[in-house]
Amino acid sequence: MNWLDIVIIVFITVATFSGWRMGIIKGVATLVGMIAGVYLASVYHTQAADAVGAIVENETLATVLGYALIFVIIMMVAFAAGSVLKKMLSLVLLGWVDTLAGAGAGFLVAVIILLALLVPLRNSERLSIGSTIQNSSLASSITNAAPQVEALLPGGFDDLTKFLTEQLPTASDLLPTGTEQPPAGTEPPPTES
Repeated sequence: MNWLDIVIIVFITVATFSGWRMGIIKGVATLVGMIAGVYLASVYHTQAADAVGAIVENETLATVLGYALIFVIIMMVAFAAGSVLKKMLSLVLLGWVDTLAGAGAGFLVAVIILLALLVPLRNSERLSIGSTIQNSSLASSITNAAPQVEALLPGGFDDLTKFLTEQLPTASDLLPTGTEQPPAGTEPPPTES
């Protein structure tokens, strides 16, 4: 077990616990609220900015506040709807289904995020992350599912993976180049002529 295994265990545990605490109903309601909030704020922010403009003189600030106001209101409505639905499930003794499905969704989201991060880096020689992934029992298990996942991805994914791994610095890129400057306030050593 290496440090990456510990990071993976902590990440999956936190995501699963968060999903369990939130439940699938609140999770879906929050996601729908975010999407609807962004969409409705982008459509109606000028009307909201006009209303806020009666209080705030700065037009840019009024626009930002109008956008934020719509987004926050939609998120509050979505969160309230999720809470009501969650309570209704609890009343009919199905709250455990909500929390169990939420934990499953949290676990699944964590694994998908890990796949998205680990698959492009698994063969990378940059920063020795490739060897760390290969030496990690959990990362290896997760990336073994990659062929099935890669089959679902668009054709240009290999190009994206190559681009990302080429953009990472190597360990030697992070080391000093040997042209060190003398500390401030000191004279550089004399050069021989």
